[in-house]
Amino acid sequence: MPQEQILERLDLRFEILAGARSVQARHQTLRAAIAWSHDLCSPAERALWARLSVFAGGFTQTAVEDVCHGGALDGFDIMDLLVSLVDRSVVQSLDGPGQQRYRMLDTIREFGAENLKASGENETYARRHQEFFLRLAVQAGQEWFEDQQMAWGERLAADLDNFRLAMAFATAHPGDEAALRIVNGLAGLWLWLCKSRLTEARRWVDKALIAEPRPTPEHGLALWHGAYYGMVQFDPSARELVRRCGEVAELLDDDFLRGRAAAAKPIELSAWGRNVPSAMAAYDHARTLLQANHDFSALAEVELGLRELTHIPHERWRRNRLLIMKVLCLWASGDLDAARDLGRTVLRSALEQGETMSVAVTVEYLSWVAYSKGEHELSTALLGGAGALWRQVGRLLWGEPGLNGLHKATENDLMHALGAEHFTHLYTHGTALPAQDLAELAVGGARLPQVRAPRATHGRHPRRAHPRQAGFHLTQPDRGRHHRDRKDVPSLPQLP
Repeated sequence: MPQEQILERLDLRFEILAGARSVQARHQTLRAAIAWSHDLCSPAERALWARLSVFAGGFTQTAVEDVCHGGALDGFDIMDLLVSLVDRSVVQSLDGPGQQRYRMLDTIREFGAENLKASGENETYARRHQEFFLRLAVQAGQEWFEDQQMAWGERLAADLDNFRLAMAFATAHPGDEAALRIVNGLAGLWLWLCKSRLTEARRWVDKALIAEPRPTPEHGLALWHGAYYGMVQFDPSARELVRRCGEVAELLDDDFLRGRAAAAKPIELSAWGRNVPSAMAAYDHARTLLQANHDFSALAEVELGLRELTHIPHERWRRNRLLIMKVLCLWASGDLDAARDLGRTVLRSALEQGETMSVAVTVEYLSWVAYSKGEHELSTALLGGAGALWRQVGRLLWGEPGLNGLHKATENDLMHALGAEHFTHLYTHGTALPAQDLAELAVGGARLPQVRAPRATHGRHPRRAHPRQAGFHLTQPDRGRHHRDRKDVPSLPQLP
């Protein structure tokens, strides 16, 4: 068969093998082989096989029992039937941490889907699937900022394909705000944010907003989530979502949404307006609103924020972000050893959780620490590695002008200290490192390869990057020999 025809027929998994020769007729095609296995199953096993086709990527026993019960399976033990399908190799049992998971090969799943459609029950069980994963998303959103955060992260990541399927069904069948509730439930995590899937997150939020356009609290919250992810990616279109969120808040007289819309204003003014006084005034207004609403997570005071989390010692998402801010503050105040120690600790946590953005910013700050300590080669490699990670998740340092000025100042000073050729060699080495190896280098567990010594600087020491070089100011006097001006350090973007 010509290649062009093969490509055209790749989706026809069964028919593509129709010409294969075999001794036994039942094995002439893949479809015949699967149909033969189907014929060997009991009617109840066939019914479960068909219903399992509503899952994508895998499923747990709990999900199967919740979604697939009833009808032709009344009176049957769902788990016994599932084990029988595993014994027949229709379903595969997967090893791994947490709950036991199962999956079907795509061709077997498609065969089951055809039978489910023929029975006229496909929409019934697709809706049950959506309802199950809606409840899971809502529960995850309610419990994400608690001690089971890592367990929730692993569970939701394992079911990413199922959440995609549930959201697709919900957006195609609007009316009960299921799509909005799923994206908002997952936003507490945000699965896409923690796994650096911001673009996909925004796409699903947009689809949910279009499917459910009525101005309700769920709609307003989805507007805020979409705006926040857009601001993290430094996309000016996020301002329109902020405006719409504010309108919904006023229409509903909703202080919760009003505080979130207000929290976006200083980020917007800082990122696009370049108006620092107005941004700080907007921040003070937002802080007042959020405090009145008992919403501590937007507080700029890192230590206060950390104290608020002491009752949930295993929560990581907010704690990591607060600790990353603390690394920056420690570096800016000249406490380099403390900044490095804390940065290495939070880097390990962020890497374990799979938060590419948190890994990127922590490696970036550790690069600044290394430069301030005179470790130019290490700083350059870390700067290169951080740059590669930033390209995966969005704009460098969220596009924040002060932080980007510090990045550029550090980059320029390193190139002056090392020479363009040596700087480029080390920077490129950093960009090529996998995240795990980059983290090992950052925490001191690995060494740079032996390279030639840097060029001399003609007897002049390169200047060290410092916050005030980029218009970035301290909240407290420097702990070094010289005191700087006491001014405000701009806060990093964070999710209230």
